Amino acid sequence: MTLTQVATITKRGVFLFTTLLILSITGFIFYQVKHTQYLASLPKPEEVPDVKFGILPKPDFLPSSVSSSNFSYQLANQTGSLPDFGKLAKVYFIPKATATFLAKDKASGLATKFNIDNTPEATGESYQFRKDNKTLNLDINTGNLKYKKEATNSSLHFASTETQVIQNFKTFLSFLGLLKDELKAGIGKVDGTTILIWPQDINKIPIVTSSFKKSLVMAEASQSAASVEDYLAIDFTFWPVDQTTFSTYPIKTAAQALGDLKAGQGSVIIEPKGAQISITSVSLAYFESENYNPYLLPLFVFEGPNFVAYVPAITDEFTAK
Repeated sequence: MTLTQVATITKRGVFLFTTLLILSITGFIFYQVKHTQYLASLPKPEEVPDVKFGILPKPDFLPSSVSSSNFSYQLANQTGSLPDFGKLAKVYFIPKATATFLAKDKASGLATKFNIDNTPEATGESYQFRKDNKTLNLDINTGNLKYKKEATNSSLHFASTETQVIQNFKTFLSFLGLLKDELKAGIGKVDGTTILIWPQDINKIPIVTSSFKKSLVMAEASQSAASVEDYLAIDFTFWPVDQTTFSTYPIKTAAQALGDLKAGQGSVIIEPKGAQISITSVSLAYFESENYNPYLLPLFVFEGPNFVAYVPAITDEFTAK
């Protein structure tokens, strides 16, 4: 065999190998694309709720003065349709504080920050401090508190901007040792001479209370709200949500929740003057009560002009009767 023949055979072999390699790579890429398209076309497996907490208690709403069935509802939101919130929602565990979170000396130390140095009275599960025109009630187990100073309201006003007043309130809570991370990152609002702070949203879902417009951490103050003397009242109720301990539960559709509202199974939080309600917003929120509840429960919030109503979100089969 001559060198020319060898060279020819080698060239053909290289050409054949290169052709096969290109065809193999092209075929593999084509297979991957088609396989990916096939997998994407398959219906996604439906997530099954684990309902680890069993039957849940109903949200502890304040009693409504009127039935939600007394009104006629019309959807008037931007889309003209009810939003889709999915089929499941997380329910978070709220651990219960156990015996004597606040020892007497620790409670007295907190009272001195309010310029109260009297010996407390033990009443049930709380300490009550009184001095001059000041009263401080501290929950022994949770550390939640209520403070009140008797004074005239005629000269109350804020001498600082809303942003500064809110920050000063957070700084004062930090001084008291009460500024939790959830409150530090939470939103604040000033309504007249009332300062309100809500905990940070959980997975972009806000937290609401029984009165909707008010939070569980709030104060009545004046001036800059920087000094203890600026405060006439402080209500501090905080429930530590354990976001690492949760369970998934089936929730109603927005349409089912609206049906419950029409059937009188909703709680009217802000009562309108008229009977015709234009629903401008439907959202999902978590509910926190003034009283301890071991679970952070989701609910639907229906809003309209001068109107707010709540409907429990968890399906009836997993809610206590």
